[in-house]
Amino acid sequence: MARLRSQSSTIAEDSQDEGLENLERSESVDTCTELPEPKRCQLAIPESTTCEEEVKCICGATDEVVNWSKCNKCETWQHNLCVQAQYPQLLRAPEGNYFCPSCSSGSATDCKVVHQSSQTIEYIPNHFDDMRLELAVQQVQSLEADMNDHAARLRDCEEERDEFENQVRLLASNSKSSQRHSMDYLLNQRDREIARLSGELEDARSLSRFARLDGASQEIFEPNIIQGFVELFSMSEQILCDRYRCNLMTMQHHGQHKELHDMTCHVFTLSDASEEVAQSLLTKLSELDPGVVLRALTSSLLIKWVFETNYPCIEESSAEYRDIAKLRNSLLIKDIPGGVLASRNLDLALRHTLIKDHHFNRRFIEPRAKQLAVQYSQVLEPLFAQENQDALRKSWDGFITWNDDTDTWKDRQNRLQCLFELALRTKADSTINLKEYESVTIAPGTPFDAQTMKAESLNGLTNDSKHSGQIVELCVHPAIYTYPKTKLSEDDSQSATVSSTNFVRKTAQQRLQFRPSIKAVVILRGDQESISDSDPSKHMALLD
Repeated sequence: MARLRSQSSTIAEDSQDEGLENLERSESVDTCTELPEPKRCQLAIPESTTCEEEVKCICGATDEVVNWSKCNKCETWQHNLCVQAQYPQLLRAPEGNYFCPSCSSGSATDCKVVHQSSQTIEYIPNHFDDMRLELAVQQVQSLEADMNDHAARLRDCEEERDEFENQVRLLASNSKSSQRHSMDYLLNQRDREIARLSGELEDARSLSRFARLDGASQEIFEPNIIQGFVELFSMSEQILCDRYRCNLMTMQHHGQHKELHDMTCHVFTLSDASEEVAQSLLTKLSELDPGVVLRALTSSLLIKWVFETNYPCIEESSAEYRDIAKLRNSLLIKDIPGGVLASRNLDLALRHTLIKDHHFNRRFIEPRAKQLAVQYSQVLEPLFAQENQDALRKSWDGFITWNDDTDTWKDRQNRLQCLFELALRTKADSTINLKEYESVTIAPGTPFDAQTMKAESLNGLTNDSKHSGQIVELCVHPAIYTYPKTKLSEDDSQSATVSSTNFVRKTAQQRLQFRPSIKAVVILRGDQESISDSDPSKHMALLD
């Protein structure tokens, strides 16, 4: 027994020395753990050989049953990992011939003795764990070194990126600098400067016209006033083309719809006092074509709400005007010769500048046009009210829908706003002309005059036939007259201010020497008598 123990100790020491040499030559734990299993070895322990006596690895463990190799001589099982770590040359034997360390150098009996004695040696697996830990530490250190290398490369890339960005900014700055001095850039700058100076020159020339005006000047600064009226009357023909079916009998109820009744009397140039004649005319009017009546009412509303008002009231709405008004008034107070003329010309130039400013339409025309469109829908609503209607349908801004669908009443609202915007623009432009205007509505019963009237049939077509002896049934559109401005007097300080109320009223006698700029559009009764058979002179007197 002593001889066996001595022999076992010698074999263990030799194995320890050889194992330490092999451990120093091992590359890494990963190489050991990922070692492919030889085809010549059996990779699993049969059920009949799982006993502790037949599984004797040099590490002394017997609980793991995978990745084993069997010795062809002593038929003992050992871990591939342990054999690879201790004796790597054993696994490189010819295919089908694997011998454990003991069998490769001695007899099978010696191998069994080695396996029995190795179970008592504890330092071999401990040393193997230390080896794996050391290899893991080396791997971590290698990864840390790689990470530091990548971090250094990343810093270098960021520095290169910053350098490239600086170069790009420098190139962009140089490009802009070169563009500023390029021929195209200089030409564009020159064109812009020419356009700016041309605009200032045109403004200066326009304003210089006001400085050359004298007291008798009849200058026209806006020549499109008459064309504006033509477009207005044309638009009014289409404004209610979808609602020509209405209840005209409503206009006979004076107390219920007073404003509508007043508009109807304005169509016939009647006052509120002539109740008997008004009732007769309203009864006759309810028998006419609704489309013709609505056109006449629309024209009447345009004249009364826009043209015969003091719009635009620049004195109250413009701070610039109020500031210059102080200078204008100082010319009148000091009794400077020509002060009235200079004050009038200054006021006219300022009014022209304000009205032609592109902000004027947004500040003064569009809001007022929306208000008038709502008011129009409210005044004419009784003509389209349905029977047994409990409540009026209106939009959020008060526009009466007349019980139409959304698309229909919104389209009508837009057309009405466009109509009143054109009317307000035409009225504002007319105030900068040294002219006076008049709107003349032909009263029913008036004999037809081809020089001041244009006949039209009920279907809207022009009637060019002879109209001798015929009388007017209804005035659809009024006649527009243009008169020269009264000569400015140096003794009249009030004339130094341009008035927005430039639509006047003249007598028929004063009107005889003028021809209308736009003829009145009328519907004739033929050879029948006037609506007021008893006293047609009443209507003729209304023309005066």
